[in-house]
Amino acid sequence: VSVLFLIIYLTSERLAKKLDEEVELYNQHVSLLYNSHEVIYHITAIQEGIYSYEYGTFKNAEPIKAHFKPLEQGMEGISDGISYIFYSRGDDDAFKDYANYLEAIQNLYPKFKVQLNEVVSTVDARERRKHIEETIEISERMEFFLNEIDKHMDGEYTAVKAFLPTITAKMRWIRNITGILFLGVIVILSVMFFNSCKSFKRMSPYLSAIKEGIYNVKVELGDTPCERALQSTI
Repeated sequence: VSVLFLIIYLTSERLAKKLDEEVELYNQHVSLLYNSHEVIYHITAIQEGIYSYEYGTFKNAEPIKAHFKPLEQGMEGISDGISYIFYSRGDDDAFKDYANYLEAIQNLYPKFKVQLNEVVSTVDARERRKHIEETIEISERMEFFLNEIDKHMDGEYTAVKAFLPTITAKMRWIRNITGILFLGVIVILSVMFFNSCKSFKRMSPYLSAIKEGIYNVKVELGDTPCERALQSTI
């Protein structure tokens, strides 16, 4: 019973672990889409903020700087999401493309930050205009690769969305396995318990005969260590 219990339990745990991995993969897809949109949003906001700062709509660069941290977090989120999905999916060609896009973005991002810091810190108008042009150019190239990731991820998201309803069914299936497991253990233990009473049933006629003073009744017990010891004792 213990071995049977252990085998079925480990099987159900393995299935549950695989399901957890599928759910985590789904979560990473959603996270990747979210972070791609976040980065595109903040880059666009920074571009508009740069022009507003240049033409005097913004009195200082603080509204632009407010997008720096969310942009950094979005970039980290994209990197983590693509890395997780890429290693989970192995040699998937689509994610090789994503990895290439991410590499291009990561190469551009440090240059983007340098130029952006120059924009918000440079006092000379002509020098700042030069950095603005370079910042816009780099950000547009980053947007191209981000849009490529986003475009491909929309297709992936459609597939993942179709997969979502199956999660509930799989979880119910695993739960049923666990329920059957415990029910089976209860049934087996119950059968073993009631079978253990057979020795007492076979002893009943012999004990009744002894009570009546009849001592030549043959004991019909089973060939188990417990019953042999019981017969020898009596």
